[in-house]
Amino acid sequence: MELYGMCSGEQEDLCGRCRKHATIVVSRKEHFCKDCFLKFIRVKQRKQMKGDLYKVKFGKSEDEIKNKTVNLLFPFLFTQSSLVLADALIYWLKEQVSMSSKAHVGFYLTIFFLGLDKPLENVKQCMSSLESRYGGAEMLEELHISFTLADGDTFISSNGSQEYLVSTANEAFCINENVPKLKTLHEFFSNIGNPSSKEYFMDIVKDLIIGDYCLKKHFSHVVLPYSMSELAISTLSYTVGGSGERIGAVIGSKTREENSNTFDFLYPLRDVLQYEIEKYTDLCGTSGFVNENKGNALKSVRSKSMNELIGGYFGSIQGEYPEAVSTVVKIASKLSGPPNKKDFKKCQICHNVVLDDPERWINGLTVLEGVPPSNEEEIENLRRYKESSFAKEKECIPKDAERVTICYGCMVAIKSTGSSCLYWPTFV
Repeated sequence: MELYGMCSGEQEDLCGRCRKHATIVVSRKEHFCKDCFLKFIRVKQRKQMKGDLYKVKFGKSEDEIKNKTVNLLFPFLFTQSSLVLADALIYWLKEQVSMSSKAHVGFYLTIFFLGLDKPLENVKQCMSSLESRYGGAEMLEELHISFTLADGDTFISSNGSQEYLVSTANEAFCINENVPKLKTLHEFFSNIGNPSSKEYFMDIVKDLIIGDYCLKKHFSHVVLPYSMSELAISTLSYTVGGSGERIGAVIGSKTREENSNTFDFLYPLRDVLQYEIEKYTDLCGTSGFVNENKGNALKSVRSKSMNELIGGYFGSIQGEYPEAVSTVVKIASKLSGPPNKKDFKKCQICHNVVLDDPERWINGLTVLEGVPPSNEEEIENLRRYKESSFAKEKECIPKDAERVTICYGCMVAIKSTGSSCLYWPTFV
Protein backbone atom coordinates (compact mmCIF):
# COMPACT_ATOMS: atom_id res chain seq x y z
CA MET A 1 0.00 0.00 0.00
CA GLU A 2 1.43 3.37 -1.00
CA LEU A 3 0.32 6.90 -0.22
CA TYR A 4 0.76 9.50 -2.90
CA GLY A 5 1.50 13.19 -2.43
CA MET A 6 2.16 15.93 -4.99
CA CYS A 7 5.36 17.88 -5.33
CA SER A 8 5.49 21.21 -7.17
CA GLY A 9 6.16 20.75 -10.86
CA GLU A 10 5.09 17.11 -10.94
CA GLN A 11 2.31 15.88 -13.21
CA GLU A 12 -0.78 14.92 -11.22
CA ASP A 13 -1.35 11.18 -10.87
CA LEU A 14 -5.07 10.64 -11.46
CA CYS A 15 -7.26 7.87 -10.07
CA GLY A 16 -7.40 4.89 -12.42
CA ARG A 17 -11.15 4.48 -11.87
CA CYS A 18 -12.76 7.93 -12.20
CA ARG A 19 -9.84 9.74 -13.92
CA LYS A 20 -10.95 12.92 -12.12
CA HIS A 21 -9.31 13.04 -8.72
CA ALA A 22 -5.73 12.63 -7.56
CA THR A 23 -4.44 9.24 -6.46
CA ILE A 24 -4.05 8.83 -2.72
CA VAL A 25 -3.92 5.03 -2.52
CA VAL A 26 -2.17 2.39 -4.61
CA SER A 27 -3.36 -1.12 -3.88
CA ARG A 28 -2.88 -4.30 -5.94
CA LYS A 29 -1.09 -2.16 -8.54
CA GLU A 30 -4.21 -0.02 -9.03
CA HIS A 31 -4.48 3.72 -8.34
CA PHE A 32 -7.45 5.06 -6.33
CA CYS A 33 -8.79 8.36 -5.11
CA LYS A 34 -10.57 8.34 -1.75
CA ASP A 35 -14.13 7.80 -3.02
CA CYS A 36 -13.15 5.11 -5.51
CA PHE A 37 -11.13 3.22 -2.92
CA LEU A 38 -14.00 3.21 -0.42
CA LYS A 39 -16.33 2.02 -3.18
CA PHE A 40 -13.80 -0.68 -4.16
CA ILE A 41 -13.92 -2.15 -0.64
CA ARG A 42 -17.71 -1.81 -0.31
CA VAL A 43 -18.26 -3.67 -3.58
CA LYS A 44 -16.14 -6.55 -2.30
CA GLN A 45 -18.32 -6.68 0.83
CA ARG A 46 -21.54 -6.72 -1.20
CA LYS A 47 -20.32 -9.49 -3.50
CA GLN A 48 -20.10 -11.75 -0.45
CA MET A 49 -23.69 -10.84 0.49
CA LYS A 50 -25.26 -10.99 -2.96
CA GLY A 51 -28.66 -12.55 -3.44
CA ASP A 52 -32.22 -11.59 -2.63
CA LEU A 53 -31.84 -12.12 1.12
CA TYR A 54 -30.08 -8.80 1.80
CA LYS A 55 -31.39 -6.74 -1.12
CA VAL A 56 -33.51 -3.62 -0.69
CA LYS A 57 -37.18 -4.39 -0.02
CA PHE A 58 -40.01 -2.44 -1.65
CA GLY A 59 -43.46 -1.96 -0.14
CA LYS A 60 -46.02 0.65 0.80
CA SER A 61 -45.36 0.16 4.50
CA GLU A 62 -42.91 -1.48 6.91
CA ASP A 63 -45.50 -4.07 7.92
CA GLU A 64 -45.83 -5.22 4.33
CA ILE A 65 -42.21 -6.34 4.07
CA LYS A 66 -41.44 -7.10 7.73
CA ASN A 67 -41.81 -10.87 7.40
CA LYS A 68 -39.52 -10.86 4.34
CA THR A 69 -36.69 -9.03 6.10
CA VAL A 70 -33.97 -11.08 7.77
CA ASN A 71 -32.49 -10.30 11.19
CA LEU A 72 -28.71 -10.11 10.85
CA LEU A 73 -26.26 -10.37 13.75
CA PHE A 74 -22.90 -8.62 13.50
CA PRO A 75 -20.46 -9.42 16.35
CA PHE A 76 -18.29 -6.29 16.68
CA LEU A 77 -14.86 -7.56 17.80
CA PHE A 78 -13.14 -4.17 18.33
CA THR A 79 -10.76 -4.56 15.41
CA GLN A 80 -10.12 -2.36 12.40
CA SER A 81 -12.01 -4.93 10.32
CA SER A 82 -15.04 -4.48 12.59
CA LEU A 83 -14.99 -0.74 11.88
CA VAL A 84 -14.81 -1.32 8.13
CA LEU A 85 -17.68 -3.81 8.11
CA ALA A 86 -19.82 -1.53 10.29
CA ASP A 87 -19.23 1.41 7.93
CA ALA A 88 -19.90 -0.67 4.80
CA LEU A 89 -23.14 -2.18 6.15
CA ILE A 90 -24.53 1.12 7.46
CA TYR A 91 -23.64 2.91 4.22
CA TRP A 92 -25.43 0.12 2.31
CA LEU A 93 -28.58 0.46 4.43
CA LYS A 94 -28.61 4.24 3.94
CA GLU A 95 -28.25 3.74 0.21
CA GLN A 96 -31.13 1.24 0.16
CA VAL A 97 -33.68 3.49 1.87
CA SER A 98 -32.74 6.44 -0.35
CA MET A 99 -33.65 4.60 -3.58
CA SER A 100 -37.34 5.58 -3.50
CA SER A 101 -40.19 6.48 -1.16
CA LYS A 102 -41.24 2.81 -1.08
CA ALA A 103 -37.74 1.46 -0.41
CA HIS A 104 -36.97 -0.23 2.90
CA VAL A 105 -33.82 -1.78 4.36
CA GLY A 106 -32.89 -5.24 3.13
CA PHE A 107 -32.07 -6.53 6.62
CA TYR A 108 -32.42 -5.59 10.27
CA LEU A 109 -28.94 -5.21 11.74
CA THR A 110 -27.97 -5.93 15.34
CA ILE A 111 -24.40 -4.95 16.22
CA PHE A 112 -23.28 -7.15 19.11
CA PHE A 113 -20.33 -5.47 20.86
CA LEU A 114 -18.07 -8.29 22.01
CA GLY A 115 -15.13 -6.58 23.74
CA LEU A 116 -14.37 -9.30 26.26
CA ASP A 117 -10.75 -8.26 26.76
CA LYS A 118 -11.44 -4.51 26.65
CA PRO A 119 -12.12 -2.16 29.59
CA LEU A 120 -15.84 -1.40 29.86
CA GLU A 121 -15.28 2.36 29.51
CA ASN A 122 -13.46 1.80 26.19
CA VAL A 123 -16.32 -0.38 24.93
CA LYS A 124 -18.94 2.23 25.79
CA GLN A 125 -16.82 5.02 24.28
CA CYS A 126 -16.60 3.11 20.99
CA MET A 127 -20.36 2.54 20.96
CA SER A 128 -20.97 6.23 21.59
CA SER A 129 -18.51 7.29 18.85
CA LEU A 130 -20.14 5.01 16.29
CA GLU A 131 -23.63 6.22 17.21
CA SER A 132 -22.58 9.85 16.77
CA ARG A 133 -20.79 9.18 13.50
CA TYR A 134 -23.81 7.57 11.87
CA GLY A 135 -26.42 10.18 12.75
CA GLY A 136 -27.34 9.39 16.34
CA ALA A 137 -29.85 7.02 17.90
CA GLU A 138 -32.80 8.33 15.88
CA MET A 139 -31.10 7.74 12.52
CA LEU A 140 -29.95 4.26 13.55
CA GLU A 141 -33.48 3.40 14.62
CA GLU A 142 -34.82 4.51 11.22
CA LEU A 143 -32.33 2.16 9.58
CA HIS A 144 -33.35 -0.66 11.96
CA ILE A 145 -29.87 -0.81 13.50
CA SER A 146 -29.59 -1.71 17.17
CA PHE A 147 -26.57 -1.84 19.49
CA THR A 148 -26.21 -4.60 22.09
CA LEU A 149 -23.41 -5.05 24.62
CA ALA A 150 -22.16 -8.54 25.46
CA ASP A 151 -21.65 -9.21 29.17
CA GLY A 152 -18.87 -11.77 29.32
CA ASP A 153 -18.67 -11.81 33.12
CA THR A 154 -22.34 -12.72 33.46
CA PHE A 155 -21.94 -15.42 30.82
CA ILE A 156 -19.02 -16.90 32.78
CA SER A 157 -20.52 -16.56 36.28
CA SER A 158 -23.94 -17.93 35.28
CA ASN A 159 -22.32 -21.29 34.56
CA GLY A 160 -20.65 -23.64 37.01
CA SER A 161 -16.99 -24.58 36.71
CA GLN A 162 -15.13 -27.77 35.91
CA GLU A 163 -11.48 -28.71 36.03
CA TYR A 164 -9.98 -30.48 33.05
CA LEU A 165 -6.73 -32.42 33.30
CA VAL A 166 -4.65 -33.85 30.48
CA SER A 167 -2.19 -36.45 31.74
CA THR A 168 1.21 -37.25 30.28
CA ALA A 169 -0.43 -40.30 28.67
CA ASN A 170 -2.77 -37.89 26.85
CA GLU A 171 -5.79 -38.97 28.86
CA ALA A 172 -8.37 -36.27 29.56
CA PHE A 173 -10.28 -36.12 32.85
CA CYS A 174 -13.00 -33.87 34.22
CA ILE A 175 -13.38 -33.01 37.92
CA ASN A 176 -16.67 -31.52 39.12
CA GLU A 177 -16.33 -31.47 42.89
CA ASN A 178 -14.50 -28.83 44.97
CA VAL A 179 -13.80 -26.71 41.90
CA PRO A 180 -13.76 -22.92 42.51
CA LYS A 181 -16.52 -21.10 40.63
CA LEU A 182 -15.28 -18.65 38.02
CA LYS A 183 -16.86 -15.20 38.41
CA THR A 184 -15.17 -12.98 35.81
CA LEU A 185 -13.37 -13.31 32.50
CA HIS A 186 -10.30 -11.69 34.02
CA GLU A 187 -10.22 -14.36 36.72
CA PHE A 188 -10.50 -17.06 34.08
CA PHE A 189 -7.78 -15.78 31.74
CA SER A 190 -5.40 -14.71 34.51
CA ASN A 191 -4.68 -18.40 35.08
CA ILE A 192 -3.45 -18.85 31.50
CA GLY A 193 0.05 -17.48 31.05
CA ASN A 194 0.86 -18.74 27.56
CA PRO A 195 -0.21 -16.05 25.02
CA SER A 196 -1.14 -18.55 22.30
CA SER A 197 -3.28 -20.62 24.69
CA LYS A 198 -4.94 -17.47 26.04
CA GLU A 199 -5.80 -16.35 22.51
CA TYR A 200 -7.03 -19.85 21.63
CA PHE A 201 -9.42 -20.08 24.57
CA MET A 202 -10.55 -16.45 24.13
CA ASP A 203 -11.65 -17.29 20.58
CA ILE A 204 -13.59 -20.30 21.88
CA VAL A 205 -15.35 -18.19 24.52
CA LYS A 206 -16.29 -15.62 21.85
CA ASP A 207 -17.71 -18.35 19.60
CA LEU A 208 -19.71 -19.80 22.49
CA ILE A 209 -21.11 -16.39 23.47
CA ILE A 210 -22.11 -15.66 19.85
CA GLY A 211 -23.77 -19.08 19.55
CA ASP A 212 -25.57 -18.64 22.86
CA TYR A 213 -26.86 -15.20 21.83
CA CYS A 214 -28.04 -16.54 18.46
CA LEU A 215 -30.02 -19.29 20.18
CA LYS A 216 -31.60 -17.00 22.77
CA LYS A 217 -32.48 -14.20 20.34
CA HIS A 218 -33.34 -16.47 17.39
CA PHE A 219 -30.71 -15.23 14.94
CA SER A 220 -29.91 -17.57 12.06
CA HIS A 221 -27.71 -15.25 9.97
CA VAL A 222 -24.36 -13.89 11.19
CA VAL A 223 -21.67 -11.77 9.52
CA LEU A 224 -18.16 -11.96 10.98
CA PRO A 225 -15.63 -9.11 10.58
CA TYR A 226 -12.52 -10.96 9.41
CA SER A 227 -10.35 -9.77 6.54
CA MET A 228 -8.58 -12.08 4.10
CA SER A 229 -5.37 -11.64 6.09
CA GLU A 230 -7.08 -12.51 9.39
CA LEU A 231 -8.65 -15.64 7.87
CA ALA A 232 -5.24 -16.70 6.55
CA ILE A 233 -3.73 -16.18 10.01
CA SER A 234 -6.46 -18.32 11.58
CA THR A 235 -5.92 -21.05 8.98
CA LEU A 236 -2.21 -21.39 9.70
CA SER A 237 -2.73 -20.98 13.44
CA TYR A 238 -5.26 -23.82 13.47
CA THR A 239 -2.83 -25.97 11.49
CA VAL A 240 0.17 -25.32 13.73
CA GLY A 241 -1.88 -25.64 16.92
CA GLY A 242 -3.32 -29.03 16.04
CA SER A 243 -6.85 -27.79 15.28
CA GLY A 244 -6.81 -28.36 11.54
CA GLU A 245 -10.33 -29.77 11.58
CA ARG A 246 -11.62 -26.33 12.61
CA ILE A 247 -10.50 -24.85 9.27
CA GLY A 248 -13.27 -26.57 7.36
CA ALA A 249 -15.82 -26.12 10.14
CA VAL A 250 -15.16 -22.41 10.70
CA ILE A 251 -13.80 -21.03 7.41
CA GLY A 252 -14.79 -23.58 4.78
CA SER A 253 -18.40 -24.02 5.85
CA LYS A 254 -21.10 -21.36 5.46
CA THR A 255 -23.47 -23.14 7.82
CA ARG A 256 -23.05 -24.47 11.34
CA GLU A 257 -25.33 -26.63 13.43
CA GLU A 258 -25.88 -26.27 17.17
CA ASN A 259 -28.64 -27.89 19.23
CA SER A 260 -30.58 -28.84 16.07
CA ASN A 261 -30.41 -25.22 14.84
CA THR A 262 -28.71 -24.15 11.61
CA PHE A 263 -26.81 -20.86 11.41
CA ASP A 264 -25.50 -19.14 8.27
CA PHE A 265 -22.12 -17.46 8.72
CA LEU A 266 -20.65 -15.03 6.20
CA TYR A 267 -17.26 -13.30 5.93
CA PRO A 268 -18.06 -10.15 3.89
CA LEU A 269 -14.43 -8.93 4.05
CA ARG A 270 -12.82 -12.20 3.01
CA ASP A 271 -11.46 -10.58 -0.20
CA VAL A 272 -9.99 -7.54 1.57
CA LEU A 273 -6.35 -7.43 2.68
CA GLN A 274 -5.40 -6.11 6.10
CA TYR A 275 -3.50 -3.07 4.82
CA GLU A 276 -6.60 -2.16 2.80
CA ILE A 277 -8.63 -2.40 6.00
CA GLU A 278 -6.25 -0.04 7.78
CA LYS A 279 -6.26 2.45 4.91
CA TYR A 280 -10.08 2.40 4.82
CA THR A 281 -10.37 3.36 8.49
CA ASP A 282 -7.72 6.06 8.02
CA LEU A 283 -9.69 7.62 5.16
CA CYS A 284 -12.95 7.41 7.14
CA GLY A 285 -11.36 8.83 10.28
CA THR A 286 -12.50 5.91 12.44
CA SER A 287 -9.19 4.19 13.16
CA GLY A 288 -9.07 5.68 16.67
CA PHE A 289 -12.46 4.23 17.65
CA VAL A 290 -10.83 0.97 18.75
CA ASN A 291 -7.61 0.64 20.70
CA GLU A 292 -5.83 -2.31 19.15
CA ASN A 293 -2.49 -3.35 20.58
CA LYS A 294 0.17 -1.39 18.71
CA GLY A 295 3.06 -2.73 20.77
CA ASN A 296 3.36 -6.10 19.07
CA ALA A 297 6.47 -5.03 17.16
CA LEU A 298 8.24 -4.35 20.47
CA LYS A 299 7.49 -7.79 21.91
CA SER A 300 10.08 -10.51 21.92
CA VAL A 301 9.35 -13.58 19.82
CA ARG A 302 8.80 -15.70 22.93
CA SER A 303 6.16 -13.35 24.30
CA LYS A 304 4.13 -13.24 21.08
CA SER A 305 1.15 -15.46 20.40
CA MET A 306 0.96 -17.73 17.38
CA ASN A 307 -1.46 -15.32 15.67
CA GLU A 308 0.91 -12.40 16.24
CA LEU A 309 3.86 -14.30 14.76
CA ILE A 310 1.91 -15.39 11.68
CA GLY A 311 0.37 -11.92 11.36
CA GLY A 312 3.84 -10.37 11.35
CA TYR A 313 4.86 -12.64 8.48
CA PHE A 314 1.78 -11.87 6.38
CA GLY A 315 2.16 -8.17 7.15
CA SER A 316 5.63 -8.23 5.61
CA ILE A 317 4.58 -9.89 2.34
CA GLN A 318 0.97 -8.86 1.65
CA GLY A 319 1.96 -5.60 -0.04
CA GLU A 320 4.03 -7.21 -2.81
CA TYR A 321 2.66 -10.76 -2.69
CA PRO A 322 -1.08 -10.57 -1.91
CA GLU A 323 -1.61 -13.82 -3.81
CA ALA A 324 0.19 -15.69 -1.02
CA VAL A 325 -2.50 -14.59 1.43
CA SER A 326 -5.39 -15.24 -0.95
CA THR A 327 -4.10 -18.73 -1.77
CA VAL A 328 -4.24 -19.76 1.88
CA VAL A 329 -7.84 -18.53 2.21
CA LYS A 330 -8.92 -20.13 -1.08
CA ILE A 331 -7.61 -23.51 0.07
CA ALA A 332 -9.27 -23.11 3.47
CA SER A 333 -12.61 -22.21 1.87
CA LYS A 334 -12.58 -25.44 -0.15
CA LEU A 335 -12.25 -27.62 2.94
CA SER A 336 -15.38 -29.07 4.46
CA GLY A 337 -16.00 -29.42 8.16
CA PRO A 338 -16.48 -32.78 9.89
CA PRO A 339 -20.00 -34.23 9.66
CA ASN A 340 -22.09 -33.23 12.65
CA LYS A 341 -23.65 -36.64 13.31
CA LYS A 342 -25.11 -37.77 16.60
CA ASP A 343 -22.79 -40.76 16.88
CA PHE A 344 -19.67 -38.56 16.74
CA LYS A 345 -18.24 -37.30 20.00
CA LYS A 346 -17.71 -33.60 20.65
CA CYS A 347 -14.88 -31.89 22.47
CA GLN A 348 -15.95 -30.92 25.99
CA ILE A 349 -14.22 -27.54 25.66
CA CYS A 350 -14.64 -26.18 22.11
CA HIS A 351 -17.71 -28.30 21.22
CA ASN A 352 -16.23 -29.27 17.85
CA VAL A 353 -16.74 -32.76 16.43
CA VAL A 354 -13.91 -35.19 17.25
CA LEU A 355 -13.52 -37.69 14.41
CA ASP A 356 -10.63 -39.64 15.91
CA ASP A 357 -9.67 -40.44 19.49
CA PRO A 358 -6.77 -38.02 20.20
CA GLU A 359 -5.34 -40.25 22.93
CA ARG A 360 -5.18 -43.29 20.65
CA TRP A 361 -3.88 -41.25 17.73
CA ILE A 362 -1.09 -39.55 19.68
CA ASN A 363 -0.02 -42.75 21.41
CA GLY A 364 0.11 -44.46 18.03
CA LEU A 365 2.72 -41.92 16.93
CA THR A 366 4.72 -41.96 20.15
CA VAL A 367 7.24 -44.37 21.65
CA LEU A 368 5.88 -44.81 25.17
CA GLU A 369 8.54 -47.16 26.56
CA GLY A 370 11.56 -45.29 27.90
CA VAL A 371 15.16 -46.45 28.38
CA PRO A 372 17.14 -46.10 31.63
CA PRO A 373 19.37 -43.01 32.00
CA SER A 374 22.95 -43.75 31.02
CA ASN A 375 24.85 -40.65 32.21
CA GLU A 376 24.68 -37.88 34.80
CA GLU A 377 22.89 -35.45 32.47
CA GLU A 378 20.10 -37.93 31.77
CA ILE A 379 19.82 -38.77 35.48
CA GLU A 380 19.44 -35.06 36.27
CA ASN A 381 16.80 -34.65 33.54
CA LEU A 382 14.88 -37.61 34.96
CA ARG A 383 14.99 -36.08 38.45
CA ARG A 384 13.70 -32.76 37.17
CA TYR A 385 10.90 -34.48 35.29
CA LYS A 386 9.78 -36.40 38.38
CA GLU A 387 9.59 -33.11 40.30
CA SER A 388 7.59 -31.38 37.57
CA SER A 389 3.84 -30.90 37.65
CA PHE A 390 3.45 -33.08 34.57
CA ALA A 391 4.76 -36.16 36.37
CA LYS A 392 2.73 -35.55 39.54
CA GLU A 393 -0.61 -34.88 37.90
CA LYS A 394 -1.34 -38.55 37.28
CA GLU A 395 -1.12 -39.16 41.02
CA CYS A 396 -3.32 -36.13 41.77
CA ILE A 397 -6.22 -37.22 39.56
CA PRO A 398 -9.09 -38.26 41.86
CA LYS A 399 -10.41 -41.79 41.49
CA ASP A 400 -13.89 -40.51 40.70
CA ALA A 401 -12.64 -38.20 37.92
CA GLU A 402 -14.59 -38.69 34.71
CA ARG A 403 -12.82 -39.63 31.49
CA VAL A 404 -13.89 -37.15 28.80
CA THR A 405 -13.25 -36.41 25.14
CA ILE A 406 -11.04 -33.43 24.36
CA CYS A 407 -9.81 -32.66 20.85
CA TYR A 408 -6.11 -32.60 20.04
CA GLY A 409 -6.06 -28.80 19.60
CA CYS A 410 -7.48 -28.22 23.09
CA MET A 411 -5.02 -30.78 24.51
CA VAL A 412 -2.14 -28.84 22.98
CA ALA A 413 -3.50 -25.52 24.28
CA ILE A 414 -3.95 -26.91 27.81
CA LYS A 415 -0.47 -28.44 27.92
CA SER A 416 1.02 -25.20 26.62
CA THR A 417 -0.14 -23.46 29.79
CA GLY A 418 2.56 -25.42 31.63
CA SER A 419 0.26 -27.17 34.11
CA SER A 420 -1.92 -29.52 32.02
CA CYS A 421 -4.86 -28.20 34.04
CA LEU A 422 -7.66 -25.86 32.96
CA TYR A 423 -10.60 -24.43 34.88
CA TRP A 424 -13.42 -24.11 32.38
CA PRO A 425 -17.05 -22.97 32.74
CA THR A 426 -19.74 -25.61 32.24
CA PHE A 427 -21.20 -24.11 29.08
CA VAL A 428 -24.37 -25.82 27.92
